[in-house]
Amino acid sequence: MKIIRFAILGLSILFLTPVGSARNIVLFVGDGMGFQHVQAGRFYANGSEGGGLLFEGLPYKGQAVTTLPNGAVTDSATSGTALATGYQHPANGTISTDTSGNPVQTILEKARSFGWRTGIITTDDIGGATPGSFGAHEPDRGLVAEIRYDYIVDDSNHAASLPNVLFGGGASADYAALATSAGYTVVTGITDLNLLDLLGLAQPRLLGQFAPSVLTLEITRSPDSTEPRLSDMVRRGLELLSMEPAGFFLVVEGALIDKLSHVNNTVALGPEMAQFELAFQEAMTWVESNGGFQNTLVLVTADHETGGLNVPDGQYVLPGVMPELSWSSTGHTAADVPIYASWPPSIAGTQIDNTETFFVMEDWLAGVEGQPPVILDLSVGNIKQTSAIVSWTTREPSTGLVECYLGETHVVSGSDDARITSHQFALAGLEPDTEYEVRVWSVDLAGFLGAGTVSLRTASLDVDAYVQAEPQVTLGSVSGSFTALTAPGDGQVQTITETTSGTGSGLSAVYTLRTSAPANSIADVTLNVGFTWTDRDRGKDNVVVSVYNVVYSRWDTVTMNSGGSFALSPPLAYVDATGNLRVRFADTALIAREKKDILTVDWLQADVVAGPPDIQPPSVPTGFAAAASGAAELTAILAWTANPEPDIAGYLVHRNDWADNVFTDQPGYTDRAMRGGSYNYAIAAVDLSGNVSDWTESIAIDLFNQTAPSAPMNLQATAGDGEVFLTWDQNTEWDVIGYNVYVEETGGWTQIDDGVVSNSFSHSGLVNGQTYRYRVTAIDSGLESLPSGIEATPSATPKVWIESIAVSLQSAGKNWKATAAVQVLADGVPVAGATVNGDWLFNGQSLASGVTGTCDTTGGVSLTSPPVKASSGTFVFRATAVVLPGYTYEPAGHVVEGSATIGL
Repeated sequence: MKIIRFAILGLSILFLTPVGSARNIVLFVGDGMGFQHVQAGRFYANGSEGGGLLFEGLPYKGQAVTTLPNGAVTDSATSGTALATGYQHPANGTISTDTSGNPVQTILEKARSFGWRTGIITTDDIGGATPGSFGAHEPDRGLVAEIRYDYIVDDSNHAASLPNVLFGGGASADYAALATSAGYTVVTGITDLNLLDLLGLAQPRLLGQFAPSVLTLEITRSPDSTEPRLSDMVRRGLELLSMEPAGFFLVVEGALIDKLSHVNNTVALGPEMAQFELAFQEAMTWVESNGGFQNTLVLVTADHETGGLNVPDGQYVLPGVMPELSWSSTGHTAADVPIYASWPPSIAGTQIDNTETFFVMEDWLAGVEGQPPVILDLSVGNIKQTSAIVSWTTREPSTGLVECYLGETHVVSGSDDARITSHQFALAGLEPDTEYEVRVWSVDLAGFLGAGTVSLRTASLDVDAYVQAEPQVTLGSVSGSFTALTAPGDGQVQTITETTSGTGSGLSAVYTLRTSAPANSIADVTLNVGFTWTDRDRGKDNVVVSVYNVVYSRWDTVTMNSGGSFALSPPLAYVDATGNLRVRFADTALIAREKKDILTVDWLQADVVAGPPDIQPPSVPTGFAAAASGAAELTAILAWTANPEPDIAGYLVHRNDWADNVFTDQPGYTDRAMRGGSYNYAIAAVDLSGNVSDWTESIAIDLFNQTAPSAPMNLQATAGDGEVFLTWDQNTEWDVIGYNVYVEETGGWTQIDDGVVSNSFSHSGLVNGQTYRYRVTAIDSGLESLPSGIEATPSATPKVWIESIAVSLQSAGKNWKATAAVQVLADGVPVAGATVNGDWLFNGQSLASGVTGTCDTTGGVSLTSPPVKASSGTFVFRATAVVLPGYTYEPAGHVVEGSATIGL
C-alpha cells in the first residue's frame, strides 16, 4: 500500500515542477464570455478559415462551473468573489464578504502582502462588481461609491487595497482629489497615459480616470477619442507593475462583452472580443520578453455566461464580419465558461469549480512549494466495534485518500477522485476495542498535497453510552475533562461556571453520549446522572436535566435539582440512528443579572442493554375506519386504534393516487382532495427501528365537489399601450385549480385565456382609446365561481425626443465657448414649452452640469457653454432629459449629444 502512497506523492511532485521561479500573475476576465462568445470572436477576428484567438493557444484549456451551491445562476459580484477569494458565497450580490459580512482576503491583497505590485484594469466603472471583487469588501454590489473608496481609504472593517494600477471608468473630481492625497498620480486620457514618466512618479500608484461611467464601445468610439483602449491600458499597466522585481498581480476585465450580451447586441460584440484579444496580445508580448510562462502565470476565463449565445459551426465568414448567431436570454445563464491557462497541466480537459481559479493563483504566488490544501476538522465519528467514519474539510476543492494502519500494518484504504471540500470515508472490517492510526491526504488542482493524521479506538463489546465530546455550553466556561465522566462514583468532576450576561439568559450545557450498539438492537436505556448545583441567585434558580426526544424533536425533563438513575422509555425515542443520546442541564432563572451559578458534574453515563437487532415489524393497526366529512367537501376523516407496541414511531397513510405515503405520529388523519372521485386508503404502523407492518385492508370513499369557489377578490386592471394587465387575489379554497378570463365582445362574453393558473393575465393587441370589459372566475375540478368584473381603456403615451443637436463655436481672444442648437419634436411635430436639460463637457471633463432651456414655437432652443481658455479641444453638449407635461422622453434611437472641436 505504501507504493500507492508514494505514487500519489510522486504525481504531486510532477505537478510541482512547472511552477519554476513564480513571480507574476496576469488574469484576464471576459465578463459574460462563454465558449460561444469565444467562437464568435474567433470568426470575427480571423474568419472561419483562420486560426483561433491568441488566448485559445494557451497550453491548457478546461471549463469552469459558475453556479451557486444550490444550482442558482450567479451574478458578477458572487462569481467575481469566487475568482478573487476562492470563497463561494451562497447568495448573489456581495463583494468579497462572507455570510456574516466579514471581509474575505482577495488574491490581490494576498499578493500585496507578499511585496508584489498589484493592478486592476477594466472597461467598466472601477466601482463595478468584477473589479470590486478583487480590491473591495462590501455587502452589496450596488454600493459603487463605497467600492471605489475601498481601493484607497481604510475603514473599520479592512485596510485599503491600494492597487498600484487602477484603470477604468467612474471618473469624478472628488475621487481624483482623494486618490491624489493617497499618493496616486491621476491621468484622464490616452495622451497623458502614454506620455507619463512612470519612473518619475512620487509613488508607484497610478489612477486612470478615463470616462464618467463605463468606457466607450469599440464600435462607437470616434477617431479622436481621448479614452485609451483596453490594450493601451494593459501595455502601460504592465510597464509600471513590472518595475517591482518581487513580482506583480494584474486582473484585466473586458466588461463590455457582458453589457452587449445583456441587450443581445450582435454587431458590437465582435469589436469588443477583438479588443479583448488585442489586450491579451499586449500582455503576451510582455510575457514572452520577460521569461515566458516560467515567470508569469497567465489565465483567461469568465465570471459567467451572458445571453445564451449560440454560434453554429460550419459557417463561412470573412475576417471583420460577424457570423450568424442566436441569443436565448438577456440575462446570465448556468452554462460553464472556458478557462485557458499556462499552468497547471491538470486544467486540460477538466471541469473545475470557479473558486479553483483563486487556488491556482494562490499556489503560484506561494512559489515552488505551492499552498497545499489545509486539512480542517479532521475527526473520526460513528465509531462502532468494526467500523468508523473519518471526515475532514478543505477550503479548496481537493481529491482525497485515506489509509488506516494497525501499527505499521496497512489495514484498509479509500479514495475520492472528485475534487470536493467535504470529505467522508467509511472504514470497515476493523477489530473491536483496537487502536488504529488514520492518515489522510488531500490533493488540489495544481497537485499540491496536504496531509493529516488522527487516531481512533473501535468500540468494545461494552455498549454502555459515555460522553463523547466537550459539552456545548451557552454563557459559561468549562474546567475539567469529559474523559473523566465514565462510571458513577469515580470521584472526578467537570465544572461549568455560568457567565453573567445581563440579558436574562441562563446556563445551558448539552452533553452528547454515544453507544456502540446498533440502534435497532437497543432494548433498554438507564441514564445515570450525578451533579452538584450551586445557586448564587438567592434561591431564584433551579437546574433542570432533560433528554432530547429524537422522535418528537423536543427536550423531555427527567429531574430537577437532583441526580440519580432514570429509565428512558421507549429507549429508541432518545437514541438516534448513530447511537447518540443528548443530555441538557438548563438554568431556569430569567433575572436581569445572573450571579455566576456553578454546575459540577460528577458522572454522566447510560447503561445500555442490547439484544438481537429488532427486525420484527409491528402489528397491523386495528379499528381502521374512513368516511367523508359531513362538514367539509372533498375531505376524508381517517381514524384507527393506537398500536400496543411501546416502540411505535407513527403510521404511514396510503392513498391510491399518491406518489409517496404520508407519515403521522397520531392514530388519525384528515385528508383533503383536489377533485371529486373515489379514493382508496390504507394504514401501516412504523416502529422506532424503521420496521413497517403490513397494510390494513383498504377503504374506498367517494368524495364530492359540491361547492363552487368564491369569486376572485380585489380584481385590478392596469391599462397600457395596446394592452391591459389584470391581477387579483389568490382564492383561499384549497381545491381551486385556476381561473377563467373573459372579455365582452359583440354577442356576449368570450373566454380569452388558455387556463390561467396564476392570479394575473395580460391582454395585448388592443385598440388604444377603446374601453374593454372583463370578467374573471375561479374554477375547481368541476365548478366555476361567480365572476368579478372590471373595465379598462388602453392608451398610448405620447413621446417627446430630440431630433438634432448642432454645436457651433465662438471665440473671444484666447477664450472659446460653444452653443448647442437643439431641435425638439413631440410625436414628430415641433413643440413649444419643452424644457431641455443637459451637461457641457470639454475634453471629456465636466464643464457645466444641469444646463436648461425652454423651446420656442419652432421647437428650438439654444444653450451656451461657459468660456474655456484653450487653443484646442472638443466641446460636447449631452442631453440628459426633455420635460414636457403629458409626454415621455424617449432617448433611444434619437440624438442625445452633439460636439464641436476647436481648430476643425
